[in-house]
Amino acid sequence: MDSVFIDEAQDIDSNLAKIIETLHNNDFNLHLVGDPKQDLRGRNEFRKLLEKYSQYVEYKKENYRCPASHINFSNKYVSEEERQDCKTNVLGTIEYLFESDIDVHELIENKKIIIYLYIKKMKGLTLIVKR
Repeated sequence: MDSVFIDEAQDIDSNLAKIIETLHNNDFNLHLVGDPKQDLRGRNEFRKLLEKYSQYVEYKKENYRCPASHINFSNKYVSEEERQDCKTNVLGTIEYLFESDIDVHELIENKKIIIYLYIKKMKGLTLIVKR
């Protein structure tokens, strides 16, 4: 085997991180592709590998998938190296509502919510992301 490619690497858990470390220590060519900002499960295993092996990390600045408003919003909260340049002509919108002000189930059933985040400190925040 010449190389191992792992896509969506932000989703790896500690078990897969150990396997990756073992392969690396045995001189396998590894290519992990992922976005640490998309670690929705909060495992942080991918980010730990990025920090440990920073000399091998290459961040891609171009984003062809997300609207400009989403990229601009994200860029306010990430490190300089993770900031991206929007390469689409789509502006998009981002709105937020607090759970206490809405009926979440109704919005989900009517497909008016694309992303629902439950943030304990904020007692439920609904992020409505539209293309």
